[in-house]
Parts: sequence; structure tokens; C-alpha cells
Amino acid sequence: MGVVFCGYLLNFRQGDWLQLKNVISIEIMFLLLMVGYLGATHISMLNASTIHAWVMGGLLVLCATDCIAIYEVVAQQSWAGTLESSGAMVFRASSILFNPNLFAFWASLVYLACAYGMYAWSEYRRVMLWGMVLAAVAIYFSGSRSAGYLLLGVLLISAVLLKGRSRWFPLMILPLTMLVIYAGAAWFAAPLLPSGGRNEITLLGERFIAAPIYLINYVSMYVGVPVEVAIAINGRFLGEGRDAGWLVLYQDAGWWGVAAMVWISLNAIRWGAAADFAERGPASIFALAILFYCLMMGFVMRFQIFPVWTFIGVALIPCLVFWSRAANTKPTTIGSDARVNS
Repeated sequence: MGVVFCGYLLNFRQGDWLQLKNVISIEIMFLLLMVGYLGATHISMLNASTIHAWVMGGLLVLCATDCIAIYEVVAQQSWAGTLESSGAMVFRASSILFNPNLFAFWASLVYLACAYGMYAWSEYRRVMLWGMVLAAVAIYFSGSRSAGYLLLGVLLISAVLLKGRSRWFPLMILPLTMLVIYAGAAWFAAPLLPSGGRNEITLLGERFIAAPIYLINYVSMYVGVPVEVAIAINGRFLGEGRDAGWLVLYQDAGWWGVAAMVWISLNAIRWGAAADFAERGPASIFALAILFYCLMMGFVMRFQIFPVWTFIGVALIPCLVFWSRAANTKPTTIGSDARVNS
């Protein structure tokens, strides 16, 4: 926290209140991680009734957010949208959050939590599967291609590291859910939805399908890349209003701030890798998956804005607690104890 503040002083811009706000957000995120970790280490193990209450409450929240998101897109009432070169307007849902990318980031963290819960609490496996489906619906209607594909990459790595036949379920549910939504809107929902609503849903699916091709073309000197796609990619990394949190951190706190964040990230990776090396299991793998997802999202989203840094802190606190307990537990008991405590 001190190094980031020193970096801010060395890169101080007179009258730039956004710079100060960004640095304060980083400091509060560090404070949240520290205080949350210290408090969570004293929490006792959760019993079955508590877990069931949290899971069912989470499903109700997911259902509500998905209903709002679907309404936004079908009724064309979302405030966020993209005008494509073809002239079509793509409406993207924000639901109860501020913007579609934030909505997708939150849903992705929920998806990873449910994927872990499927292994940690086998008695709630079906409920966790439904949680992943509802989170995938949220990502689809948000239209956030970066969040969706980063999540797929993290899930692929997790599936390779896990054991058992069910390890591919989390990886398969996300694209299958999106495919069902797209196919249902394009071919099977004609009697239920107006033509405009069907078109808006299918346009979101087409964005996800075309995203890898556009990215390859963008790297290949903009060949065949629509203007709106080039603007979206450039907006992540170029200009004063860039969205990449790592670049904004460099802009606000210089190399001092970046070095502090990288140092913390490397220590977290080292801590997580040590726990995974001691005894690989779902808890160690998904803790690292959440960490890597948060770090990678920093290249396409500002982690300095609220509530992104709050979501990152809340998601990483259980990971820190697990790594701490794993470091103080004999290798033969890490897997079983960590699974319950997480």
C-alpha cells in the first residue's frame, strides 16, 4: 500500500481527481483483502444447513438478475448497446449492475464458485449445476465476449488439472447453455417472442461466435475487422480513457504501483502453487483459477472502479484463507480440510 502511494506521489497530476480516486480504490482493495483475510481465518467451518441456505439464496438472486437481463434485451430497454456496421443495434444487459462487462465479471465469479461447489459439496451437485447454467445465461445476455472467453480458458485449464469424469462439466455447461439460448431464439422461440426480441438475442450469440475470428483478423493488421470491433479493442489499451486496469495503474502510479501489484500477485501465485503442489484437489485448483481470472480481467477491465475491486477482494479472501490453512496443514490432510473450510 505504501509503494502504490509513493508511485502516486511520483506521478501526481495536478487537478486529476480520477487519478486520486483510482489510487484510493487500489488501497481500499488491499485493505479489504487484509482485513477480510484476518477476519475469515477465525470463521468456523460451515454446516450443511448454512451452506444450503446460501446456495438457495444465491440461486434466487441469479434467477432475478437473469429475468431482468432477458427483459432488457428482448424489450430493447438496456442503456448499453453497440451499433454494428450492418446497421443493427446490439442491446447488452446490465441487470442490477452498472454495465454489461461488470455484470459478466460478477457472473463469471459466481460460475467459478459453483464449479468448485460441485466438487466440494456433492449433495448439492445438481443445484450447483443450475447455478452454472444461470450464470452462463447472465454472461450471454451481457454480451461480454472478453469475460466469456477468459472464463472458458480458465475452465479448460482447470479441467485438465482435475481428475474424474465430471471434470469437463463446468467447461461444457457454458458453451452448451449459450448454444441452447441462440438456437432456441433463432429456430424454436418464434411463437413466444416477437421478431425484434428474437433478433436481439441471436445478435448476442453471433457476437460470441465471431469474436475469435475478429481477434485473429485484428492481430493480422485489421483485415476484415468491423469498425466497432476495432474501436472496442483499441478502447481497452489506447487513449486516456483506456479500460485495461493494469495500464491505468501504470498511468496513475507508474512502475512503482505496477511493481507492487505484480509482487503481490506473484506471491499469491507462489502461495497457491505451493498448496496445489502439496496435494492437488478442487479447492487448490479453483483458488488458482479465481486468482488467474481476476488478474487476466485486469487487461480488459478497470479494477479501480467500484464494485470491481470489491468483487475481486471478496472472491480472493476465501482463496487466501485456504492457502494459509494449507500452508499450516500436513500434506496428507490438506485436501480434505481445505475443501470443508473453503
